[in-house]
Amino acid sequence: MLRSNLCLAAGVLALTGIAQAGTVIDLTFYPYQAGGIVVGDTTKSGPGFGDSSWQNGATSGSTKAEFYLPAAQLFGFAPTIAQIDSISYMTDNPTADIYNWSLNLYTNPQGALTGDVATWYRSHLVAEPYFVANYTGVEAENTWATWSTNDPNQPLKFYDNTRMGTGALNSYYGAYTDPTFSAYQSGPVKVANGGTWDYTNETVKYFSLQVGSAWAAGYRGNLDGLVIKLKDGTQANINFEAVPEPSPFVLSLLPLSLWLFLKKR
Repeated sequence: MLRSNLCLAAGVLALTGIAQAGTVIDLTFYPYQAGGIVVGDTTKSGPGFGDSSWQNGATSGSTKAEFYLPAAQLFGFAPTIAQIDSISYMTDNPTADIYNWSLNLYTNPQGALTGDVATWYRSHLVAEPYFVANYTGVEAENTWATWSTNDPNQPLKFYDNTRMGTGALNSYYGAYTDPTFSAYQSGPVKVANGGTWDYTNETVKYFSLQVGSAWAAGYRGNLDGLVIKLKDGTQANINFEAVPEPSPFVLSLLPLSLWLFLKKR
């Protein structure tokens, strides 16, 4: 098994070529590299992922924390929905409520005539821990919880907020009866008006973790330990660490071609 230990800092990271099957990619990201409002928390860390974590830092309802990781730059190619084995991440909420970091998958556009929802993505799949079975009691206050597409008892549920609604775009916000990730990998799933949509061969553009803009200002949950596994054995371990803001000189050394944190609206 090949292992690549990478830390995104000045002039360090170069994601080139295609990751060989079975490669383990270890990456560490810092708050100043996030595309939204993120702060570091040195008092908490996800088990097995360093000594700190990220926390939502929004102070108004007009901003939110969000992180975009381009799949093609991570693995050297854009995997299809069907090629993903599992995705998991950890959160720690200070209070017992339904608000939490959501997992978002954006797929690559194929052209307006083929059903793209927007110019920069085709589909947008969203998983919120709120919709897993028996949510109450799953995540205790100030306790790390792991959310996974492959959890045998409480797998993440996914919805497409643009295709499952019957009204305007972004009109559907999920339900407890939404399909698990395995359903999206197995063939067409039910969308609006009784129709179906096949996501299996859509390629992932971004893996994204976000909080909701409507409640971001009051949410202080922590995030750590994003793990993405492909069916060929390739695995990416994403560690979120807290460090001080870098100097302008350090920022200027970051390769702009990486585009690891793109803020899309």
